[in-house]
Amino acid sequence: MEKQTMKKIILATIIVFVAGLAATRFVSIQHETSSGISSVGESTAFAKVKNQDYDLASIVILTRAVSYINNYYYDPKRLVPDEMFEESLQSIARVVPSIMVDFDKEKRIVSVIIEDDMRSFDYSKIDTVWDIPYLIADIFEFIQPHIKNDDIDPKDVEYAAINGMLDVLDPHSLMMAPKLYSELKLSTSGSFGGLGIQIGIREGKLTVISPIEGTPAWRAGIKALDQIVRINDQSTVNMSLEEAVGLMRGDPGTPCKIAIMREGLTEARTYEIIRDIIKVQSVAHKLMPDQTAYIRLTNFQANTADDMRKALLEMKKQGGIKRIILDLRGNAGGLLDAAVKVADTFLDSGTIVSTVGASNQMKDSRDASFLGTEENLPMAVLVDSASASAAEIVAGALKNNNRAILIGDKTFGKGSVQILYDMDDGSALKLTVAQYLTPGDVSIQSVGVIPDLQLMPIYIEDDMIDFYNSDEIRRESTLKKHLVHEATIVEKPFDLIGYLYVKERDDFKPEEGKSESAFTEDFIAQFAFRLLKNLGDTSRREIMLQKSVTYLNDVRKTEEDAVEKKMAKFGIDWTSAAAPKDKTPKAEISVRVSPQETMAAGEKVEITVSVKNTGDSAFSRLWASTTSDYYLFDGMEFFFGKVLPGQSKEYTFKQEVPKDALDRIDETEFKFKGDYDYTPEAFKHEFKVSALPRPSFAFNYHIIDEIGNGDGRIQKNETVELVVDVFNVGEGTVEEGLALLRNEENLKGVFITDGRVDLEPMGPEESSEITFTFKVKPEQEEDILPMRLSIMDNKMREVLSEVLYFRIEAPLILKPAEEQSLAIIPAGTAIYGSTEENGAPMVSRTEADEKLPMQAESDNWVKVQYAEDHIGWIQKDDSFRQTNTGEIAELKPVYSHRPPVIEVMQPTLPFITDAAEIKLTGQASDEQKVSDIYILNNDQKAFYKSNQNSSNINFLAFDSKVKLEEGINHIEIVARESKDLYSVKTIVVFRKKSADTATAEAERGHLDMTD
Repeated sequence: MEKQTMKKIILATIIVFVAGLAATRFVSIQHETSSGISSVGESTAFAKVKNQDYDLASIVILTRAVSYINNYYYDPKRLVPDEMFEESLQSIARVVPSIMVDFDKEKRIVSVIIEDDMRSFDYSKIDTVWDIPYLIADIFEFIQPHIKNDDIDPKDVEYAAINGMLDVLDPHSLMMAPKLYSELKLSTSGSFGGLGIQIGIREGKLTVISPIEGTPAWRAGIKALDQIVRINDQSTVNMSLEEAVGLMRGDPGTPCKIAIMREGLTEARTYEIIRDIIKVQSVAHKLMPDQTAYIRLTNFQANTADDMRKALLEMKKQGGIKRIILDLRGNAGGLLDAAVKVADTFLDSGTIVSTVGASNQMKDSRDASFLGTEENLPMAVLVDSASASAAEIVAGALKNNNRAILIGDKTFGKGSVQILYDMDDGSALKLTVAQYLTPGDVSIQSVGVIPDLQLMPIYIEDDMIDFYNSDEIRRESTLKKHLVHEATIVEKPFDLIGYLYVKERDDFKPEEGKSESAFTEDFIAQFAFRLLKNLGDTSRREIMLQKSVTYLNDVRKTEEDAVEKKMAKFGIDWTSAAAPKDKTPKAEISVRVSPQETMAAGEKVEITVSVKNTGDSAFSRLWASTTSDYYLFDGMEFFFGKVLPGQSKEYTFKQEVPKDALDRIDETEFKFKGDYDYTPEAFKHEFKVSALPRPSFAFNYHIIDEIGNGDGRIQKNETVELVVDVFNVGEGTVEEGLALLRNEENLKGVFITDGRVDLEPMGPEESSEITFTFKVKPEQEEDILPMRLSIMDNKMREVLSEVLYFRIEAPLILKPAEEQSLAIIPAGTAIYGSTEENGAPMVSRTEADEKLPMQAESDNWVKVQYAEDHIGWIQKDDSFRQTNTGEIAELKPVYSHRPPVIEVMQPTLPFITDAAEIKLTGQASDEQKVSDIYILNNDQKAFYKSNQNSSNINFLAFDSKVKLEEGINHIEIVARESKDLYSVKTIVVFRKKSADTATAEAERGHLDMTD
């Protein structure tokens, strides 16, 4: 009792102290995206915290985070302590596989099970957010001894606990680990120390996407599509982008060596490049004809506004400016101050943005100043669904202040403000502290900024017809726990025009090897250019829209004619018919799938919808689209055009079922649209998919160091061949197999020369031998070399990945064996793939007394040939004997590295059901051991069982009820031999949606259609 009281006093002291701190604030309006391309610059490294160095139960970071959440979170109504506590523990259970949490919500008791230990905790006294740290400290104290020797950083557990609480609040509040926070600061700083190249992974190789003009790499002659094979004498084979960026970043003035392979070179060329300050370009510009300034902003950094003004000045000097196109498409946001400065450049008065905090209390209003304002020229702003956050501030300010016409698609809809609170360990809490309002106190949260002129591409290609549906695009409103605001206004664009997409013109994507911010003259940019020219010198938005009607009608007519002609080539009459008077069309609808109703994984299928008009007037421009939780059946479109009374028309959608598709049944809804309200009723159809047999991998490996001393162990300055024998233990064929060897900890003294090997196709119970090569350099300091071996089938998405720990050891003194010497090997003797003192891998085993050819021996090892072209080692003991005569054995390989086998025991599983839960029973088995089993459903842990105290370590049964969510349930059964070696069996179950859910989704869909 005294211990608990003292703990609460200490925690209360921490909370009071933290609440009074003035946090270091990094104001951002950030929308997270992933481009797959990184820029090379300076990074901040934080030492990895060792397990024993950090007392998890101290909850220093968590306590401080809770203080900020309680004091500064935007919407106190979302601070529901029970939900935050429960999701916090669920998040911990996802990070630590051996933890299971079981909530009795009526009694408000949670049982925490880790391995075979369990403790129950009463959370009935959690009434406020402040109460959460007290109980989590007790839980951390319970679990810390269990993870002490596990490969889990306690701080990752603490970050997970915080992120669990934040998951309840909104999609943008986040606890950022030091590395992630460092990257964020670099991405918004606008400059860093580095070489000046954008890099990406192309066909598995580290490749230059583009050198940044004027940087050291550009001056050194680095070119787009160059392959970087070494960085400072470290091999880049299978190196991650993150690691490569970290190696090339550094202080200005310091050297970095990179070795390049390019077309025409027979060997790598080395460049020593002196790092410099690299300025990230967020502004691209071009002076178009007729003095039209085009400016594209890719994000909002500290230097964006200044760079934009320089671009405007440069274009003025080139020939003057009469009109401006500001392109914010694909701009995911950035710094609030940068957005305000950009908007202020074009506004001489009016509110740019306001922010409101908790209970809608006004916190801040940023107004435009007439100082430094650009001339009031006609202006268009281009936006799309990826224009988010800070980009929406600029777009909303220019639209609502009547300064510019907005053209494109409605924006993402992120109207919240996050502040970053620095933590002492280099991490940061990103917390939603406010929402912003565009001029007129209008919130765009979950709605977006609606363009004045919405332009929708229509794709009519040889193999596809697709009407772009803006409402199917991922936006803020589709994110889980998205925020809402009562100040949102549902509005419609001034006009909406569909246009015929032309691939050569409208692919809004930079070419390989060109800067990401390259200008592309696509339809939308040209539309804006022609519109502004047509409007003359009019610069006020309202007047510009009024004067644009004739131009818009001309464009609409031109595009509709183009669409009708293109549709006619496919036999579809897309001409419009007059609205029916006192008569209505009616329809009979049918769906068929060929070649068979149940689609096979990997099969090309045809889904045909037939419409028969049984009414007394025509359907006009009739088409249907689908909605499904499964991406394969979501967004399919069926085009019928004009369907006269008594006429039948059908349309076939061609689909290829992925080879890795699982057994499943998915409910899919068909909705019809047309010129008028007389369209067929929506209906649902169940599509069935059957899975292919899946491959599965096992392997063994041995070390060949013949380039060294051939003693079967690793020393410095040796080139080592790692020979891996891969075996398909599954029931399916390996079609696109790939094996990778990766330097797990990026050790400076390990250089991989051959680390990527394509596997030959392998049927069930077939094998393939592959060889990797690496060199251990003299400067290697650590004696243990962790190398990750990954074996995969890209078609079936089956992966086996394990870290192999090699050791640098003293050499063996070997003497060659006498000619025709045979080792007499007793039954049950293990053949090893190396002579490592600890952890030598077994590659075969004798089933009877056998004789094998000897090649060499030392005091305690014998080198033997156990099969054709297969060399191994046996350990000597007192019973070792040899001979010169006898029949030589040919041993079979043993694949000691294989994941457990999972069997689900019940004869049938419901792939579609109305039930709220299903029962899963089965078992896992393994020749080495089964450590534990856990079951996840949609990433929530539903079951855990340890095998720690079992009398049979090779077998573990499971029996669990799994609660089902409405819609798709991805149920994963995971059986582990070790942290790295595990197998996963995935089951997909669709739970039919209730009437309330269907109604809510329909209402949400209606809102999306009308906003």
